[in-house]
Amino acid sequence: MATQSRFNNWVTRFRYSVTVSVMLCLFINHVHATIHYSGEKYADLPSSWKGFLSDHRMMRVVSIPASPKTPPSLLRLEYQAAVERLLTEKKQRQLKPIELADLGALLLRLGQTDAAIDILRPAAAQYPHDFALQANLGSAWHLAGNWADASEHLRQAVKLAPAELKTLETLHLKLVLFRSRQASPTGLDSLFDVKFTTKDGQHRLGRITPEEREKLPKDMVANTQRFALSFPNDAKLLWQLGEQSALFGDLTSASMLLDLCVGEYAMADTELRKSRQAILAALEGVAPIPQTKAQEAHSGHGSGARLEFRSRKPLIQQPFDVKKLASGSTGQPSLLAWPILAETATDPRRFKPTFHPYLQKLENKQVTITGFLHPLTDDLDCTSFLLVEYPVGCWYCTAPDLTGIVFITMKPGSTARFTRDVITVAGTWKLNGSDPEEFLFSIVDASVQVPK
Repeated sequence: MATQSRFNNWVTRFRYSVTVSVMLCLFINHVHATIHYSGEKYADLPSSWKGFLSDHRMMRVVSIPASPKTPPSLLRLEYQAAVERLLTEKKQRQLKPIELADLGALLLRLGQTDAAIDILRPAAAQYPHDFALQANLGSAWHLAGNWADASEHLRQAVKLAPAELKTLETLHLKLVLFRSRQASPTGLDSLFDVKFTTKDGQHRLGRITPEEREKLPKDMVANTQRFALSFPNDAKLLWQLGEQSALFGDLTSASMLLDLCVGEYAMADTELRKSRQAILAALEGVAPIPQTKAQEAHSGHGSGARLEFRSRKPLIQQPFDVKKLASGSTGQPSLLAWPILAETATDPRRFKPTFHPYLQKLENKQVTITGFLHPLTDDLDCTSFLLVEYPVGCWYCTAPDLTGIVFITMKPGSTARFTRDVITVAGTWKLNGSDPEEFLFSIVDASVQVPK
């Protein structure tokens, strides 16, 4: 059966499956946005929704501490190591402003907001004209829910911001001020001068006039994506992106984003649910809102309103250092890591993958890799299954790339019991460089262990 056909079947069967947990992440230098870290690199935005959501989920789990059943992400380990290095340096000498800003940013990424404030507050007072320190402290107070202090430091950040970041910092300040004035935390943030509904409360669903569309900020989606990557646990920013996608007439993506808000983030906001219902109804052809020819030409079905993505994924991946993996020379299976699999180069015009030399060296040898089980049937005991680098909440929204899947076949006569916990798979490593009907990676004669 063709790979695409397999995916279609699995997507239909498992639209909502495993809930989000900690995953093995790519080792990357990531977001340079409202939380500033000097090592971060960022692709041109907006990025494709699939790539954005993949990296957005990756960012979410960085802040989740490890547990016996959920190992820390590689990115979390890298950030923890960077924090330890900076703290060691801090004991030996006075850190530079950029190092203090980096330390605060790393602590924020790791979910240690109080510790970040303890570092950033005296540093920002000592260096009041340093942009990164003011911006990071504003973000720290934002995460702490202290809107007054957040707005104070974000005002300074706006004044000090380089030209390429001034719009984003201004938008961050606008968000903080808006939330500080809210009587309740419900409802959508008013970030842009755009109405997502008509006066009588109907969803506009991409049906706005050309004149209104011209008033939309050209970097609206790009800046909102950057916000969401800086604050990945803030579901309202995904809601904002869903509304923006609907405004461009991309109702499928809008539905996907709002599904995540309701499903994975458990948002119960009445306004959100009404928006989601309107979008689903429009997708099903129920009660369409009439349009003029001019509006139709500029709606989501016309080229005038098409949202053009500038990158596949927002976060720029760094090559993985295979020295981080222990050698298999002692008779133990060699370790695999998802970042190495992700470095497989593919040509969209033909099936001719180029595998990392480390993967080629291990072909037909014993390997082990950690991930999450995704079944292929309704049976709880699996003779074969997909191993994915992170649990997938919705295959329509965040189906992994082929480089993020390993096809597992168990040893004859054995099965793997379905579990939502992380598992470790050991077996014989196989690469597929010639058959477009099959997966790139597989492990045969496999055995499975579940951490206790």
